[in-house]
Amino acid sequence: MKSVALLLAFLLAFLPTVFAQGLKGGFTPLKPVEKPETTEKKPLQAILVATPEGKPAESFKTDQATIYLLWKGETLTKGEKVRAVWLAEDVGDAAPKDTKIDEYTVEAAGPKSEGTMSLSKPDAGWPVGKYRVELYVGDELKLKVPFTIQN
Repeated sequence: MKSVALLLAFLLAFLPTVFAQGLKGGFTPLKPVEKPETTEKKPLQAILVATPEGKPAESFKTDQATIYLLWKGETLTKGEKVRAVWLAEDVGDAAPKDTKIDEYTVEAAGPKSEGTMSLSKPDAGWPVGKYRVELYVGDELKLKVPFTIQN
């Protein structure tokens, strides 16, 4: 019984001091671990849309008038060439595999540049199949953006 009384007396004498230290900032509360923000800048990003203000799309209809490529670079050099190559990857008998449809090149205005490139529907309509746009900075392939044409 004496040991319980001693323990109780010790706690009553010691706890106010510990509590007071906690109120004075003597204790450092644990902080939740936060995921560090990614500061890595991507050299080139791109999406395809059906209209310049549209939502990203990966598939278009055979009667789609124009397909727009919206691109953005964050680590470009002023004057650096950004080139888009539109390819018919696999359109059956309509064209051999990986046929180049068109190509368009622009110069970056600075490190953070963006733009829009587009490809209009062929007179006979888009052949059903798989396509892609390859984006180059200078002569280096940076990004492939696949898309399909469906009925």
